[in-house]
Amino acid sequence: MKVDLRIPKKFVIYPKGAVFSNFDNEVDHNVAFWIQGKNYCAECTASNFHGLVWWNDELGYWCVEIWQDRVYKSSYMAERLEDLIQEVQATYGFL
Repeated sequence: MKVDLRIPKKFVIYPKGAVFSNFDNEVDHNVAFWIQGKNYCAECTASNFHGLVWWNDELGYWCVEIWQDRVYKSSYMAERLEDLIQEVQATYGFL
C-alpha cells in the first residue's frame, strides 16, 4: 500500500547486492535476511525505476522508496517482500 514514509536517515545501503532485480525477477532472500531488523536498506533495480527496500521494525512491514530519474516518487509497504515488489512493478512497470 502507498504510504507517506521515508528511509530513516541512519540507514545505509547494503553493500553486498540488491534484494531484487528485474534481470532475473527473483527476490534475494539472503539479502532480505541480512537487512531485516538492521540499519540497512537494499537496492531494488528495474529498467523504469530504482527502489530502496528496508524493514520497518516499528510497523513490522517491508517498505520501499521509489525513485525515477533521481527524483523521489513515492513509498510503499507490505507484510511480505514479494507482495511489495509486485505492487511496485504493477505501478511502475516490469521492464
